[in-house]
Amino acid sequence: ERRLRLFIALCQAVGYAHQRGVIHRDLKPGNVMIATGGETETDGSTRRPHEPAIKVLDFGLARITDAETRVTQATEISGVMGTLAYMSPEQANGKIADLDLRTDVYSLGVMLYEALAGRRPIDLSGVSFVEAIRRLTHETARPLATTWNGRGPLDADLATIVHKALAQNPNERYQSALSLGEDLERFLAGLPILARPASGLYQVRKFASRHRGAVAGSLAFLLLLVGALVTTTMQAARIAAERDRATAEAARASAINDFLREMLTAADPWQGEGREVTIREALSEATRKIDASFAHQPAMRADLIDAIAMTESALGRYDIADSLVRVVLDLRTDMLHQRGRPMMNSLHTAGHSAYFRGDGARADSLLRLALTELPVIRAEPDGNALADSAEASILSTLGLNLASMGRYAAADSIAELLRLDALRRGGQNSLEMAYAIDLRTSIQSQRLDLSGGDSLHRLGYELFRDIKGPRHPATLVALNNLAVNQMQLGRLADAESTFLFLLPQLEAVIGTDHTTYARALENLANVYYQQDRFPESIAALERVADIRRRGLGPENPAVYRTMANLGAILRRVGPPEKALRVYNEAVAGFEATMPPDSPELATALNGRGLVHESMGDLRAAERDLRRSLDIRRAALPDDNTQVATSRINLGVVLCRRGNHAEAESLLSRGLAVRERSAPAEDPLVKKARDHLDVARNALPRSD
Repeated sequence: ERRLRLFIALCQAVGYAHQRGVIHRDLKPGNVMIATGGETETDGSTRRPHEPAIKVLDFGLARITDAETRVTQATEISGVMGTLAYMSPEQANGKIADLDLRTDVYSLGVMLYEALAGRRPIDLSGVSFVEAIRRLTHETARPLATTWNGRGPLDADLATIVHKALAQNPNERYQSALSLGEDLERFLAGLPILARPASGLYQVRKFASRHRGAVAGSLAFLLLLVGALVTTTMQAARIAAERDRATAEAARASAINDFLREMLTAADPWQGEGREVTIREALSEATRKIDASFAHQPAMRADLIDAIAMTESALGRYDIADSLVRVVLDLRTDMLHQRGRPMMNSLHTAGHSAYFRGDGARADSLLRLALTELPVIRAEPDGNALADSAEASILSTLGLNLASMGRYAAADSIAELLRLDALRRGGQNSLEMAYAIDLRTSIQSQRLDLSGGDSLHRLGYELFRDIKGPRHPATLVALNNLAVNQMQLGRLADAESTFLFLLPQLEAVIGTDHTTYARALENLANVYYQQDRFPESIAALERVADIRRRGLGPENPAVYRTMANLGAILRRVGPPEKALRVYNEAVAGFEATMPPDSPELATALNGRGLVHESMGDLRAAERDLRRSLDIRRAALPDDNTQVATSRINLGVVLCRRGNHAEAESLLSRGLAVRERSAPAEDPLVKKARDHLDVARNALPRSD
């Protein structure tokens, strides 16, 4: 997977040049540089060692694609340029006028084949120059299945992608480097690829081109008959198509409305155990009935499942939403007319769910694929306005996901892009600006950037309040974010006051059983915790857990998140046995419902490790704290405060176990980061300094 992700980055770099009218024409491994960690990003931060960047070098043979430059081609007549093994057939033939973006696509295909098989698709070893040209222009690539040297069987979709890039005919290749990269994104995301193996019709066409004389006579009489039939039916078909399309849309809308009316009747508040429970049951029942009711109507089936997936995502049942939207994406991919708006909405829902499930890599792939549907929407009548709004929404989710992965420079770039777009579309006091500010403040909260105080959070809240009204959901979410920011700033009295003002507003709008109400109440519990008001904090968290169990189901990740928060309080006030039981439930739940590299799991493991330490079980403590540090180091920058905290916690345990050399390294590195952001009286800093002194004194002196 790492090789493919690097190759996708290469496709994007080449695509960047293509969008500016430049064809490279000499792509090969020697002209690609992988820059590993240590380089400075545009915001001054340092890229992590595991986050390489691709640089394409040597544009000496590059050509501008603008038609005005074609007069310069006189000096290249019949010239064969570039490195032979990576040349496209048309380039090897010396057909300079035929070289376009697809020439670079073929070279990328050779590099991808070589990366997967360890050899090139066409063997040119030990042959003359003339023979090499003949092979490149007449032979097709060896099947990847016969040269594959990867672990496990070769995935047929991956082979299809490679051979489409290596097609002899440029018209049968991907039409750009970006298209190749996007299909690899789909492959890695577990989505159906857009490339398809050569069809039966294609094979017949190739046969006919090789045996023109024999085939021409056989087909002549048949073509006369077919031509007559086509001529007499085309006009009638064209007229009928418009009528059928209108009739089908009306029937589709009627069928969907009838189905939804029947299903939502099940959410009767007099039935079941309560509002959220009956809605959940109604959604589950609707999902079961869709397959039977719309078995032969894939478009309606996709729309209905998509609507249920979005509802499940809004309820926080992201694992269910993810499984549903996978079905939708399969259906839409099989229907060409489902490109554009339907596909974009489904990809955004899938990306949104993956983000909240903590699967950052999948979310990133899905959201970027959603953005590729925007040109289709813009081509529709009056599609620009819809595309602008959709683009802002998708970019906002993408920015949040990048920040959650610790890629703050990229997230900040998206936030700035949305701010500039908001200025262009609506101005400083527009709704677009409110959403742009919401993204910026969310990124700042995730990276614990408190330099601006609460002024930006307050501005975003006031914009939503003035434009949408004081009780609009977006306004209430912005108010929650303002309160969280006040809590992070240490202004606990202000945060408590804001949350106590917010909760009655949420209760009036959505009730006390909604997950958004639970989220605000959980944040208030955090305020109580920081004020050492432990009984109030525990009571609030137990109520949150009850709301989430009833509304989302007992195995939802949000329930385990609440249990982890409850464990953090019990770790301080005891008894430790109860804290350990709560943490065990949280860790087991995250392991069952979240990716193995989830930040949520890392937090729960860190907490459980500290409980083990307090109970004297240092072996178990080391095991949990190592896992937590490994997850955080893979997902976050090396100078992130969470990584520093994990280093210190593990260093303390190792010091107590007598592993002073590793403890000294971990404690010194953790302190270097923690001391920059924590107050002077921070207890973790003091604990780290004390154990660092112990570790250093235990090590042998160099003199």
